Amino acid sequence: MWEKNNPGRIESIFRSIANVSLSQLADTDQFPFKELRKNLDSDLQLNVVEIV
Repeated sequence: MWEKNNPGRIESIFRSIANVSLSQLADTDQFPFKELRKNLDSDLQLNVVEIV
C-alpha cells in the first residue's frame, strides 16, 4: 500500500543513500572536520525568521 501512495519511494531512498557526501557521514577518518575554520566575513550572514 505504501508504494501505491508513494510511488518511487524505493528509488528515492536508494538515490538518497547513493548521494551522501563524506561530510554528511560525520566520519572523522574520512572527512577532515578539524581543518574546517569559521569564516568571520561580515558579508556572510544568515537572516533567521521565527515562524510561529
